[in-house]
Amino acid sequence: GANFAIGWYNVDPNRASANPPKYVPVDNAGGLNTPAANSDIQILFPFASALPANRVLQAASIRMSPAYKKGLIGFALVPNPNGTGNANATQYHYTEHRFNTQCTQCATKGPWYSTLTYKSKKLDNTFYLGFEDLDFKDAAGAAGVNGNDLDYEDFLFRFTGISCVG
Repeated sequence: GANFAIGWYNVDPNRASANPPKYVPVDNAGGLNTPAANSDIQILFPFASALPANRVLQAASIRMSPAYKKGLIGFALVPNPNGTGNANATQYHYTEHRFNTQCTQCATKGPWYSTLTYKSKKLDNTFYLGFEDLDFKDAAGAAGVNGNDLDYEDFLFRFTGISCVG
């Protein structure tokens, strides 16, 4: 029932953590997967009711984008802006954890980690990015951390032709 897109954005270390990148579609109907001129996030994998069998995302599509500013990029799991899909999932989940929902009531205060990135041991210039899809709350919730089971496989993607810092 979830309906998310995966997008990328240009990393700006001067951007305030309280002002995370957002996705703005051309419109919420026919142009849902097309970013408006004022969108911070560019869609790599579109909003869809079903996932295709092959979810390999090529870095060339980012490098060729006029929105790419030749620096570091971040990724985000973007909830459907027209409200379809899992009604309980409204949060963006960022690879830059500073933009994720904060937990001030947890033993270790700070942002929830809603993504897991790991390098392929078999494929060069390849890494995997897994997301939790449900919203995190500002609480030390039980039941799998606000409903998330922390297996980071709700949305799992393989990226090629790109490398992670470090």
